[in-house]
Amino acid sequence: MSDQSRQISPAVQLEARLSARPETRYPVVIGAGVLTRLPDLLPADRYGVVVISEQRVWPLWGEAVMEILRQGERRVDHYLFAPGEIHKTRETKATLEDRLVADAWGRDVVLVALGGGVVTDLVGYLAATYLRGVRYLSVPTTLLAMVDAALGGKTGVNTAAGKNLVGAFHQPEAVLADLDTLSTLPDVELDHGLAETVKHAALSDEALLDRLVTDATALRARDAEALSDTVARSMAVKLQLVAADEQDHGLRQALNFGHTVGHALERASEYRVGHGHAVAVGMCVESDAAVRAGLMAPTVRDRIVGVIEALGLPARLPADISHAALTAALVLDKKNRGGEVRYAFPGALGQVATFGGQYTTALPDDAVGAALLAHAAEGHAPEGHT
Repeated sequence: MSDQSRQISPAVQLEARLSARPETRYPVVIGAGVLTRLPDLLPADRYGVVVISEQRVWPLWGEAVMEILRQGERRVDHYLFAPGEIHKTRETKATLEDRLVADAWGRDVVLVALGGGVVTDLVGYLAATYLRGVRYLSVPTTLLAMVDAALGGKTGVNTAAGKNLVGAFHQPEAVLADLDTLSTLPDVELDHGLAETVKHAALSDEALLDRLVTDATALRARDAEALSDTVARSMAVKLQLVAADEQDHGLRQALNFGHTVGHALERASEYRVGHGHAVAVGMCVESDAAVRAGLMAPTVRDRIVGVIEALGLPARLPADISHAALTAALVLDKKNRGGEVRYAFPGALGQVATFGGQYTTALPDDAVGAALLAHAAEGHAPEGHT
């Protein structure tokens, strides 16, 4: 990272660090209007910049980013791909790789991922493998990407068998979270990010749980102060866990709270259920299953469910998702070990649960089944249950 990037004074600036690689660190810039600081975050020894985004993001923020970059870049270009999880694939990545090759971009190119989690995941993986690794910056434009996907260098694409089954760990040069981009975010996309903030708060910042309830109306109204505080505190939790465990072998696995059931729900719905809604339901189901297994106090479960409901997030499964489809999807989760489905959750509010030195554990099938039934849509039971 250049010295110039260290001198920035944004609304909030955090620093990503890795305990196993102390030489690797990068700025995380949070604030309204900070897109203009993008050139200061680019490494000095670059030949040019390629901005990569999806087609629905580009009309909103693409030209603004290009105008900022054109002022100082000798070479700048942009590539777009079709929006949505269904296009976060090896095929899309290959198309982008072919364009980079055809346009003769070398290892001194810097990629800029402009968009939500689909974009940051895909572009990060592209940067990890193009010419065996090039540099990239993440410019997340959704709350979900800001507090989760853009941080920590976990990149990847989906396959027919499940989400993010192919990928790499590749850290960005910087993360630039301009809160102004949230002004164009649909309410449902705001939901997806709020679910991740609940997860982070439950794992490592109990006071943030209270703030999420207190600030629920302000967050829905895109209040700048409420968003800045929530984004910064949620980001700080993720950065803390990533710093301790970059490669996801230990503590970082706690960030999968809600994601075992959540990813299964996404897949069973063929991605009609968005990530944040799926994770919100997943946290409710997994917390309930943990209580039934004797691994979580009912008061912890009830507090988590209460915050989710206070934010207007779903706590129940959609009526059209069958129990059979969910359980089939669960066995494909990438956290599974030895044929067992694994779960992560808080042991107490603001505290990651541990299981004999591990951060995930299997839960009894009957506990999971009962929790799925308890969180079925009102008036419905998952197929196969009455």
